[in-house]
Amino acid sequence: MSTDAERVAAEKTEADKKAAEDAAAGVVAAATSAWPTGREANRFLGSDYTTTRLQSYFLHVRVVFVIIMSIDPERAVAEKTEADKKAAEDAVAAVTAVTASAWPNGGIVTFHKCIQLEITAVNWPRVLRREALQSQIEFARLNWTEPTLSRVVTTTIHELRSSLLHKQSSSYSGHERPELKVRCVSVAMSLSVKKAPAVAGGTQQWLSTIVMSVVALLTLGPTHVQGSCDIFRGKWVPDSSGPLYTSSSCPSITRAENCQANGRPDKGYENWRWKPERCALPRFDARKFLKMMRGKTLAFAGDSIAQNQMDSLLCILSQADTPINLSDRRMSKWIFNSTSTTIIRIWSAWLLHNSKEAVGIAPEGLNKVFLDVPDKTLMEFLPSFDVLVLSSGHWFVTPSAYILNGKVVGGQGWWSLQAGKMQMNNIDAFGASTETIITAVVTNPNFKGIAILRTYSPDHYERGAWNVGGSCTGKVKPLDKAVKDGFIDAMYGKQIAAFKKVVKNYGKQGSKLKLMSITEPFALRVDGHPGPYTNLDPNKKTQRGPDGRPPSQDCLHWCMPGPIDTWNEMLFETIRR
Repeated sequence: MSTDAERVAAEKTEADKKAAEDAAAGVVAAATSAWPTGREANRFLGSDYTTTRLQSYFLHVRVVFVIIMSIDPERAVAEKTEADKKAAEDAVAAVTAVTASAWPNGGIVTFHKCIQLEITAVNWPRVLRREALQSQIEFARLNWTEPTLSRVVTTTIHELRSSLLHKQSSSYSGHERPELKVRCVSVAMSLSVKKAPAVAGGTQQWLSTIVMSVVALLTLGPTHVQGSCDIFRGKWVPDSSGPLYTSSSCPSITRAENCQANGRPDKGYENWRWKPERCALPRFDARKFLKMMRGKTLAFAGDSIAQNQMDSLLCILSQADTPINLSDRRMSKWIFNSTSTTIIRIWSAWLLHNSKEAVGIAPEGLNKVFLDVPDKTLMEFLPSFDVLVLSSGHWFVTPSAYILNGKVVGGQGWWSLQAGKMQMNNIDAFGASTETIITAVVTNPNFKGIAILRTYSPDHYERGAWNVGGSCTGKVKPLDKAVKDGFIDAMYGKQIAAFKKVVKNYGKQGSKLKLMSITEPFALRVDGHPGPYTNLDPNKKTQRGPDGRPPSQDCLHWCMPGPIDTWNEMLFETIRR
C-alpha cells in the first residue's frame, strides 16, 4: 500500500492505518474462506506442488496472497484434472471479487508481470546462489511501476538463465543441464493517489497498490520442493560426469570391490545417476558433508554390505581430506581432522547377540541368533553416535538356529526333528531381528542421534545361488524393469513392516528412526557387482566354461566406484533433511 515508511509515519493517522488494516483483513478473510483448509489448498492442488500462505504487512503495507500451483506446466497438464484447475480459478476469482468490493473505486488491473520475485536455488552452486539472492534483494527495493516490472523481470530472468545455462562451475559438475522455468500471474488493484476517493469507511486515500499475486518461482531442475519428495522413487539416467573418485585416487578401496584394477573391461556401470521423480538428488559434495558432520560421529553397523558402504564413503571423503585410521579389534575407526568427523564400522552379522554354544537341542558350533537380544557391542557404543546406519539381512541365509525367550524357535539350513514343527523361518526371523534392533536403538535414553535403517541390498545371482553356479557375468547396464524375486521382496517387506510398527508405537522416540529404502532402485543395477573381477589374478576365469558353468563370482557386493556411491548421496540427503 505504501513502500515509503517515513511517509506513512509522517502523514497517516491512526484512523488511516486502522481502516487500511480492516480492508486488508477483509481480503485475508475472503482468501481464508475460499481456502477453508487454511494454509494448504490440497483439495484442488496436490500437496506435492502447493504451498498456500497469507501474509499482510503494515507500514510498508501490503497484502500478498501467494499460490504456488505448479512450476512445471507439462506436469500440471499431465496430472491435474480440469476440475482441479476450475476449482483453483474459482477460488482466485472469489478473492479478487472481495478485493474489488473493499476498494470499489480502485479498478482491477490484471497483467502478467511478476509483482513479487521468489527465487528457490535448489542445488545451485554457491556463486549462482549469491547472484539469485542479490537479484531478489534488488527486486524488493524497486518502486513498483508496470514498466519497471516488465524491465526488471525480463532482465533478471534472462541473467539467471544465462548463468545457469552457460556458466561453468566445478562445484556444479555432474548435474543435468539445468532448465529455468517461470510461472508468473498477478492480479493488482491500482488506486489513484491524486483523486483519493473515500475508501474503507472514510479513510484518506493514500493506498497506492494492493497486490494479490501468484509469484514467480525460479527453480533448478525437478520442480518438487526439496525435502518433501521421495528420493527413492525414480529412474537411472546416463551421466557423463564420471564417478566421484577412481580406483587409483582412493587408496583404501577394498581389493575385492576394485573392479577396474581387477581387470573388468567395461566402465559404463560408473556412468549412471539416480534421478528421483520429483526432486533432485545432489551430487555428493565431500566438503559440505564434512562440514555438516563437523565434530560428529557416523557409524555403520552390520554385515559386509555395511563395510562396502563405509568404504565407498571413505573414498568419496578422501577426495577432500585424508582420514587417519584408528581402528582396533572392536571396530573400524577413521578420523577426518579438518572437521573432527569420525566414521566408524561395527561388525555385526545379524545386529543381534549370537553364539556358537549349545542352546537346547541346537548343537555347539552352529550359529545361534538371539532374536530378542541386540548386539552388545553396538549398544555399548550407541550413545556416542550422532548418526547410525543399520545394515543386515544376508546372514539369514546361513545355517543358524533362532532363539527367542531362551527357546529354539526356528532355523535356517538346520532343524531337528525332535523339535517338532518349526515356528519361525529365516524370513520371519529377519523381521523379528529388525524390530528388536530398531526398538533397542530408539528407546535407548542416552542415544540422541538418528538411526537410519538401510533396506535389504538386492543380489543378482542368476541360475542359482552364490554357491551353486549363480552368475552376473556380462551385465553392463541397468535393467529397465526389475526381475521379480520372491525372497528379496519378502525380506524387504519384513523390514518395512517392522519400521512402521516401531515408528507408530514409540511416538517421539520413533522420530529418531529414518528409512533409506534402496531395495527397489538397486534391484535394477544388475551391472554394478564385481562378478568374477574380485582379484588381480591375470589367469582368473571370467567366462562360462564349455559345460556352461560360470566362474566363481560376487554378485552381492558392489563395485567401487559404482552404484553404491549413490547410497551415500542418499545418505547425505537423508541426514541433511
